[in-house]
Amino acid sequence: MRSGKLQADVVDVLAIDYPPFTGEKLPGNGLSFRLLQAYAHKHMTVAVRPKFLPPARVQVLLSEGAWCLSFYPPKSNNKFAGFLQLSDQWVDLGLFRRAREDRFVWAALQDLSGGKIATFRTPTFGDLYSQFSQAGLELVYVDHLEQAFKLLINNRVDYVFADRFAPENMSYTQKYLTQLQFGETILTKTQVGFFYNKSCASKIFRSHL
Repeated sequence: MRSGKLQADVVDVLAIDYPPFTGEKLPGNGLSFRLLQAYAHKHMTVAVRPKFLPPARVQVLLSEGAWCLSFYPPKSNNKFAGFLQLSDQWVDLGLFRRAREDRFVWAALQDLSGGKIATFRTPTFGDLYSQFSQAGLELVYVDHLEQAFKLLINNRVDYVFADRFAPENMSYTQKYLTQLQFGETILTKTQVGFFYNKSCASKIFRSHL
């Protein structure tokens, strides 16, 4: 059935594993989903449940229009997508490296030239990813954030692009927290929220958006 509907009163929310915001093994499936459930209770006529998939599969569903709700961003030029904020809090995103005694700060991305960055392939940060490449950094795409930190711990990459609290919410990285260092230079900020397909908004929201 199109638009991500499973039955008359339940809608799938496309998601990837991205602790602490979304994750199959996180309490309540993560911060973002818990906030969305509270929002849905007040503002939607349907229940919601997460559908965890690899980023590449989510991108296919978004491009085909076969979705209603998603935590993963559609392309910025998607005229059928809207965004609703779930929290006033902004989230800092930057780079992790293996911990060293010196400060992890830089004046320009070119200072990190030659390094490898593990990250998701997502249209949201397309411009930033282009800046990485132009600065001489190599992007290594992964399906799960835990995979990115495994690459870092095992010296397969030099950096991980993530939010500052990500390692604290994954079982794998718990024992490595002292070995990880988040950069003092913040690359960008993002909001906690979800995307909706305007074509099915009238079917799932209590009032017109």
